[in-house]
Amino acid sequence: MKPIYTFLAAVLCLLAGVARWLDLNNFTDYETGFALVGPYWVRYLVLAVLVFFLWGLGRLARSRSLPAPRTRWGCALASFGAGAVLCMTAAQYFSWASPLEWILPGLAGVWLALLGVHWLGLSYRTFIPLPLGIAGTLYFLYQSFLHGLTYAANLQRIAVVWEALAYLAALWFLVKLLRLVYLPGEPGLSGCYCAGLLAFLMDTCLALPQGVWSFLAGQGTVTGLMELTALGLVGLVGLGSAFSIREG
Repeated sequence: MKPIYTFLAAVLCLLAGVARWLDLNNFTDYETGFALVGPYWVRYLVLAVLVFFLWGLGRLARSRSLPAPRTRWGCALASFGAGAVLCMTAAQYFSWASPLEWILPGLAGVWLALLGVHWLGLSYRTFIPLPLGIAGTLYFLYQSFLHGLTYAANLQRIAVVWEALAYLAALWFLVKLLRLVYLPGEPGLSGCYCAGLLAFLMDTCLALPQGVWSFLAGQGTVTGLMELTALGLVGLVGLGSAFSIREG
């Protein structure tokens, strides 16, 4: 994919993030998360249009003309950062939460940190076995179920639902990236491109601003903010992956 298309898609995602921040600050109830102005389904409609646009852009990425992703220092730094934040999150849960709540972010943190080795151009498989890579993605699946089932989620509580979707977007992207690392080849590149852009939209541009807004409004915790910060960094890795996949 030509860089100009990816740049325009990134700008559109950032504008969506700005619009969401304004919506949160001006048209959303601080305590419940319900929309105060306009029907809630309009937000989902706009999100669906954006997702369809990114999916269509990914379909334009012709797999036969795509080289392997190039080394990106930004992706390496974002991977290391996300890994460090998740390891700190695991440490926060260690003393009082159930083992599942600190083991999963710990595994994800180690995996994402080692994923930065791949972006630095070193041999990824030398440092980490495939089972650990698979286990590292389970944290994002667990968080999506947690937001959808444990928390009082319904379609009108947009922030909770979108956080669940953000974790699913991160999971989709990381599974695509894991496949690309261990089974390199052209067929997986266009899917990784689309998944990377979607992760940037959902995780960095939508979920992270929501987390900051909730924390500033007194509705969030430091640990929750750390989790969404790690999610936002995964979205940056997705954007870096999209910029790395270019037509030859």
